[in-house]
Amino acid sequence: MGVTVQQEIALKAVESLARRLFSTVGNPQIKKVRVFRPPGGLHLAVILTNKTLTIVTEPVYHPGLLLPGRHKRRYAPADPRNSNLNFDGSRLGVGYAIDCWTFASLPDMEDFCDWYARQPRTP
Repeated sequence: MGVTVQQEIALKAVESLARRLFSTVGNPQIKKVRVFRPPGGLHLAVILTNKTLTIVTEPVYHPGLLLPGRHKRRYAPADPRNSNLNFDGSRLGVGYAIDCWTFASLPDMEDFCDWYARQPRTP
């Protein structure tokens, strides 16, 4: 069975984040969820499914982030989420608020991730 367009975009997204020198955290054996720690220290995850590519971040607040083609859903700390986000040291698992993002294009996702990587971690 071949690779779908969405899977190809998802794989390119993971490669793009790795090239940007984001360090990987969590279990690298889990293929559908990759968690990265950008230079600023915030956690970011890529969730790969057959139909979608979702970026999961710690909560971020900036009025210019919601642009056409970008969609965000805020999860409260107690809301269920992908169980692979629950690992030691994760700030994306249950018990933490998170934002889940979808993007219209790979370049838009890369622009957002570059912006996110520059954000300092606040306690």
